[in-house]
Amino acid sequence: MKTSCNSECGKRAKYPISCTNKDCQYLKEEVKEIKWIPAILKCKCGEEWNNQFSKVKEGKDLYIETECRTCEADNREKREQQRKSEAKNRRILELEESLPPRYRGKLKDPINEQLLDSSCSIICGDYGSGKTWESYAVARKLLSLGSIRRFELITEVGLLNSLKENFDFMNSKIDHFKSVELLIIDESGKNNDSEFNKSQLFDILNYRYDWEKKTILICNTKKKEDLFNIFPTAILDRFRECIVEMNGKSKRYN
Repeated sequence: MKTSCNSECGKRAKYPISCTNKDCQYLKEEVKEIKWIPAILKCKCGEEWNNQFSKVKEGKDLYIETECRTCEADNREKREQQRKSEAKNRRILELEESLPPRYRGKLKDPINEQLLDSSCSIICGDYGSGKTWESYAVARKLLSLGSIRRFELITEVGLLNSLKENFDFMNSKIDHFKSVELLIIDESGKNNDSEFNKSQLFDILNYRYDWEKKTILICNTKKKEDLFNIFPTAILDRFRECIVEMNGKSKRYN
C-alpha cells in the first residue's frame, strides 16, 4: 500500500490511494500495516484482566490503567456519600443563616431525644424554659441526620393569619403546611376561639398525623394536665405519644 504523492508532483491523491502520476519522481514509500494486540487492563488495586474491545498497537505498552468493577463500585459509593455529606452541610448552613440572631450558631443537640423519633410531639412548660431552643435543636439534628431537608417554625396565630391573608391562595398554603417535612407551631392552643381556626388547625394536624409528618406543638403550660384546657381532645389524643415538659427558671436572661 502506497502513501499519497508529495503535492509538488502536481497530482493530488488522498491516503491510502497511491499517486497515479507515472512520471512522479517523489518518494512513494511503503506503509507498514498497523497491528493491534489485546491490551491488559490494570486496576490500582492490582487486579489485571483483558477483554475483546481493549487493544494497543504492537510494540506499545500493553497495560491500560483503569478501575475494576469492585473499585468502581466502592468509589461510586464514596462519591455518593460525599455528595450526601455536602448536601447535609449545605442544609445545616442554610438553617443557621435562616435562624433569628438569638439562636444563630448557638444550638446544641436536643435534650429530649424522643422528640427525634416521634412524629407528633408537644413541648409544654413555663415561659422562658427553652422550648423554642429545643425545637430548633431538634430541627438541626434531623437535618444533620438527613431525616429531613426542610422545616418551618411558625406561631399558631401566624399560621392562621397566613391562611386568611388571601383566600384565593388558601388551599396552596394549607397544602404547604401539610407537606413540609417538619412543622413546628409555637404558641399553640391560643386560637380556638372560632370555628374557622379550629377546623383549619385540625385539618392540617390530622393530615400530618395520618401521614406521619413530624410535627411539634409548643405551648405555655406548666403541667401536662393543663393541656386538656388548651387543646381539643381530638388533637391532644393524636399528640399524646410524646409530651415533653420543660420547666424551671427562665433562661432568657441567664
